[in-house]
Amino acid sequence: MKKIFVVFCSILCLLSLVGCSKEVENRVSFRHNAYLTGSCENLSLTVTSGVRESPYVADGEKGTMMEFCLISLKPSASKDAVNTYSYEIEVDGEKLTGNFNKDVFGSTLSTDLGRDIGSKITAVKVIMGEEEWVVPVENMMSNALVTSEDALKKAEEEFSEAIAEEEKEGKFREIYIKFVTDGIGGENAYYWYVAFVGENRDYKAVLIDIVSGDIVAKRK
Repeated sequence: MKKIFVVFCSILCLLSLVGCSKEVENRVSFRHNAYLTGSCENLSLTVTSGVRESPYVADGEKGTMMEFCLISLKPSASKDAVNTYSYEIEVDGEKLTGNFNKDVFGSTLSTDLGRDIGSKITAVKVIMGEEEWVVPVENMMSNALVTSEDALKKAEEEFSEAIAEEEKEGKFREIYIKFVTDGIGGENAYYWYVAFVGENRDYKAVLIDIVSGDIVAKRK
C-alpha cells in the first residue's frame, strides 16, 4: 500500500511539473526556430525565423502571435546598400520572390517572408541589376546540443524564486527566446538568450551556451 502511495505521489509531482512548464511556455512571445548564415564575395546573409507577438511590444504581456522569416542582407561594400536587391527562394517546390527593403541605418537591407520556414531554406538567390549570386546558407542551430526548450527550463530554474514572489503580487512577465551571437566567445560563438520581460521593459535574462548549457552571463 505504501508503494502505491509513493507512486501516486510521484505521478502527481510529475504532472505538477509538466503543468508549470506548460504555463511558462504559454508566456513565450518571441522564439527563434531557425538561424541561418551565408556569404559570398559581394554580400552576406542572415536568415532568422520563428514566432513573435504582433504588434511587438515589450510590456510583460503576450499578445497575438504571428510567424516570421526575416532575411537580412549586407553588401560587402557599404556604398552598395543604396542599390536595389531582389531575391528568389525555393521552398517545398514553391518559388518565393520579392525585393529587399533598405533598413533604417542604411548599411543593410531586409525582408520578411511572413512564414516560419527558415529551417527549409538552403540557398538564397540575390539579384542586383544584371548581377546575381546564389548564396548557400547553413542553419547554425544544427550545432546546438541545447534546445530552446532546454534553455527555457534552465532560465526558469534560475529565476523561479524571484518570479514566484512577483506573481504573488499579480505581476507577470512575457518571455523571449532568441538565438544570438556576440563577441564573447568569438565570431562563431552562439548562445540562447532567454529574457523574462515585465512592464516598462524591466527584464531578467540569461545567456546560455548552446553546447554545454552553462549560463555565461546573467542580468537580474
